[in-house]
Amino acid sequence: MHAPTEDTAPPAIRSQESSAQVMGLPPPPWLDRRFAVGAWLVTLGVLLLSYGRWWAAWLLVAAALVFWVGHLDMTVARSAAPRT
Repeated sequence: MHAPTEDTAPPAIRSQESSAQVMGLPPPPWLDRRFAVGAWLVTLGVLLLSYGRWWAAWLLVAAALVFWVGHLDMTVARSAAPRT
C-alpha cells in the first residue's frame, strides 16, 4: 500500500493557510505589526511637531528604529532557506 502524496489536512485547515506561508515566504510587510506601529509613530510625531512639540522628534527616531528592525527581520526571513 502506498502512502498518500497529497496534503492530508482537513480542507478547513488548508484553506486558512495563505499561499505565502505554504511556500515558506514571509508575510507582506503591511501585515506586520511593526509597520502599523511605525506608521502610528510617524503620524503622531509629525502631528505633534506641527504643533511645536519638539520633543516629538524622539517619536520619529523611535519610528525609524521600528522600521529598521522590521527591515532586518524581513531580510533575514527572506534569506533563510524555505521550510519543507
